[in-house]
Amino acid sequence: MWMLLLLLLVFPLPAWAQDCAQSQLSAEFATDPTGRTYASCPAGNDACVLEKFNQPCTDAACKIDQVITRDKLYEVIDPAELKTTVADTTRKVLLEMALRVETFHLGIAGVRQKLFDVFPGPSAPITNNAIKALQQKDASRAQIVCGRQATLADVSCGLRGESCP
Repeated sequence: MWMLLLLLLVFPLPAWAQDCAQSQLSAEFATDPTGRTYASCPAGNDACVLEKFNQPCTDAACKIDQVITRDKLYEVIDPAELKTTVADTTRKVLLEMALRVETFHLGIAGVRQKLFDVFPGPSAPITNNAIKALQQKDASRAQIVCGRQATLADVSCGLRGESCP
């Protein structure tokens, strides 16, 4: 039973694509908060705005929580720390359970904490730092504003109120 509960807490729920609200899109294109230079696009050239909106950016305003695979988790485990972990019966069981899960949503504090429980900080600083480094990834402004890559219809909606859902 406790194993099922752990798996439910670690396994992420599906992420549903959210709609881009016209007000959010209009504000994004009018204020250009991350300097995407939307205004440099010729009037009516929605494809130009779309390209800039969907381009990845690396500043703090363009970070999203990351979902990683079991393989990626295994890749960042330090070999020496893995030996220490499997030498401890409880942590070995926790690791075995964690590696049965296909993906980990690192934006969920409880998921990160369970991974840190497998690799306690003092005994696994390299693995913990690697997990922390994976928590967020670069994203486009569209992913920040809309939760997904944008479409031409999204841009038309934000710029002129056309094709809005």
